[in-house]
Amino acid sequence: MMLNTYPRDTRFHQSVDQSSMNCWVKFIYTYFPIVTWLPKYSWHYLQCDVIAGVTVGLMVLPQGLAYASIARLPNNYGLYSSFLGGFVYCVFGTAKDITIGPTAILSLMVQTYSIPHCGDLAVLFSFYVGIILLFMGIFRLGFLVRFVSVPVISAFSSAAAITIACGQLKDLLGIEHLHRDFIGNLHDVFSKAGDWNFYDLGYGIVCIIILILMRLLSKLTWDERMHIVKIYFYKCLWLCGIARNALIVFISCIIIYVLDFKKLNEFTVIDDVKSGLPDIKPPEFTDIRCGNTTLDFVDTLSQFNSGLLVVPMLAFIEAIAIGKAFSRVNGYKVQPTQELIAIGLANTLNSFVSGYPVTGSFSRTAVNSQSGVKTPLAGIFTGCIVMLAIQFLTKMFQYIPKACLGAIIISALIMMIDIKIIRSMWRVKKIDLFPYTVTFFGCFYSLDVGLLLGISCSLVIVLYPILVPFIDIETKDVCVIRIKDNLYYTGIEHVINKVENIIDQSNPPIVILLDMIGVNIIDYTVAIEIHELLKQMETRRPTTELLVTNVSFGVKRVLIMAGLHHIITSPENVSERFEDSHRLLYD
Repeated sequence: MMLNTYPRDTRFHQSVDQSSMNCWVKFIYTYFPIVTWLPKYSWHYLQCDVIAGVTVGLMVLPQGLAYASIARLPNNYGLYSSFLGGFVYCVFGTAKDITIGPTAILSLMVQTYSIPHCGDLAVLFSFYVGIILLFMGIFRLGFLVRFVSVPVISAFSSAAAITIACGQLKDLLGIEHLHRDFIGNLHDVFSKAGDWNFYDLGYGIVCIIILILMRLLSKLTWDERMHIVKIYFYKCLWLCGIARNALIVFISCIIIYVLDFKKLNEFTVIDDVKSGLPDIKPPEFTDIRCGNTTLDFVDTLSQFNSGLLVVPMLAFIEAIAIGKAFSRVNGYKVQPTQELIAIGLANTLNSFVSGYPVTGSFSRTAVNSQSGVKTPLAGIFTGCIVMLAIQFLTKMFQYIPKACLGAIIISALIMMIDIKIIRSMWRVKKIDLFPYTVTFFGCFYSLDVGLLLGISCSLVIVLYPILVPFIDIETKDVCVIRIKDNLYYTGIEHVINKVENIIDQSNPPIVILLDMIGVNIIDYTVAIEIHELLKQMETRRPTTELLVTNVSFGVKRVLIMAGLHHIITSPENVSERFEDSHRLLYD
């Protein structure tokens, strides 16, 4: 018995192999953006990235410690959250300027949805946030953030900045054990006036003033045609302005060390920071110890509650807003879907090194861009600076006064409060002040409630024309109802009610003309409702005729397919039949 054998079609298999290879190449270039810029990397790029990475590293060290206090976590968690994001984003990110790490708003959200001083719960939160962001990226759900309008984002950021700044009053005043909510925090601050440490208050105010003045140095510019000595002098001043937080912390450490050596220290200093890099391990999912409470899997989900929706959305909004802002200035394109994947992976892997939720930081990204960064590789150098500090410099951190860290946060948050947008909205479109106001004041009750209320108000403004389309009625022998919005099933009842009110008059017009001058789309329900209206008019008002005019091609097609071709007319035809209405139609 002979077996049938067929010669192998090499051309076919080559085309299949080529197609398969092309798919893999496309996959790699899509999901690993590093392969697009790494082959073009140069020595000049390396120099620029090292300078930018080290500069941002000096900035993130004091910020990491300060943000941990906002999250009500031990200080080392702020540093643990500050190094791995740069490594992950270098491989998966699409914006050269963005730096990944803890931010003031996400730290506040951790405080809101976690339990104070419970690091394991905050680490698990980072894992869940990362998984949700990854899910959104894989299924291309980035469009969901379009439902959050600019007024809502601005109001949320301003309210969060005020809330965080008020939360730092405890560090400026040297008091402890305050409520987490805004009102409770303010009440505790003033009810404990007798416990205020005026040494901390005075030093904190001095630090705020110095930091605000040093911010001006970061805006210095110079002309390359200047003398070389003058250029280097300007660059040194600029670097001092950029690294102002690190400088103020370093100087504060020296002052506290001297005072402590002479037994004259009256300042409140931060708790000891655990030395050494964290162990690489997955987060705890069950049996999480928080004080005297043990949380199982269900308890953790109940604790996070709406934070599993709010925090991933905020993380993406922060990152994509920063990425788009700097990409427009520096001439490159950010891929929102890939950004979701990059931030999702950063948060997921961050939980394996005891980090809490992270995203792009505006202040550090601005410094990164100003420092001349060329590629995301700068994030690796930033991460290395943080890792070296965790390993070797933690003993120095015990001399950092809490008032200094509070001053760093407050001076940074002042710039987040946007007052100009209120005047702009009043001038451009006053209705947008409604979601802004609701969000702003709602956030002082609860950040998630304020945000969700603001989104709801914005959606109501968007959906209102769909529910109640704008119409203009002119009545004579011919009653013209001009519809100036698209007509969907949600809004046809509003139009029909107007028609019924007109035909129920004692002396109704001869013709009711639906002028669809502003309608580009109608749906099946609209056609059926018009059909039913015609039947009602035949029995209730047979002397009144309903016509439709100024229909677009799409609207006309739907009406014809629904058997309503006989009611379609033009203004000229109506004017010929009713000469008295000619002037009305063309007014």
